[in-house]
Amino acid sequence: MTRNWLKTTAAAALATAFLAGPVAAQAYDDWDANSDSMIDQTEWNTGWANQGLTGSIDADGDGSITQTEFEEARGDEARFTERYGETAFEDWDSNDDDMLNDEELSAGMYSAYDADTSGGIDETEFGLWEDDIGEEGLFDI
Repeated sequence: MTRNWLKTTAAAALATAFLAGPVAAQAYDDWDANSDSMIDQTEWNTGWANQGLTGSIDADGDGSITQTEFEEARGDEARFTERYGETAFEDWDSNDDDMLNDEELSAGMYSAYDADTSGGIDETEFGLWEDDIGEEGLFDI
């Protein structure tokens, strides 16, 4: 009985590992609307909006993210600073109104993950973003 249980558990774990790859690839494919293996700024903005990610950080729902909301949404502060820098909020606030709107947050994130500054996010760069978003990530959203 124990041996069958172990075999079943091992098979389920293996199946989960195999399925995890296509799920991530599917998400990338969903964002890469023109299937050119690169997510450009327009595709990123669309994917960002479709996921409602700004709303996940905007605690009071007013459509803007204050520095307090930004900091409260952060996960590991040391890792966050390593990825985005110490002045990410200020750098991304392009209109200097001390808040981030959807476009500013999306553009800031885009620039942070276009690591090679190619003007597009490839699947590897997108994978880094997926790793950083979510529970225990750089943003807990």
